[in-house]
Amino acid sequence: MITISIIKNEDDRSYIKGLYQKYYPIMRRTISGMVNNPDIVDDLIDDTMIKLIRNLDTVRRLEDKARIVYVVFAAKNKAIDCIRTTYHCEYWESFDSFPDPTASFGQKCEQKIDMENILFQLNGRDR
Repeated sequence: MITISIIKNEDDRSYIKGLYQKYYPIMRRTISGMVNNPDIVDDLIDDTMIKLIRNLDTVRRLEDKARIVYVVFAAKNKAIDCIRTTYHCEYWESFDSFPDPTASFGQKCEQKIDMENILFQLNGRDR
């Protein structure tokens, strides 16, 4: 874990190290269950830890059950960000061009059907 070296305060460093050891398995399970690329799981865990470090005062104030939820949601949000970025890049790269606004009425109808099929493939949140 590289991120622990950025913490200057020894008490904070010790606390974060304990957090990492305690919650690493649940962060790994959460992220691995969402991301199909095992090569980036540890990177996303590091990103999650950076978020926890930035919000260390909040994390310290939370009770154990609330802290678990906070850590899981932080890990889940990092995985979602990664999926969203990867999905959008791969998805839009699969199209050669966007619909032509100068096309004839018949061509526009075909383009509309194509766009409806594209939108149908997206989940509700991405529409």
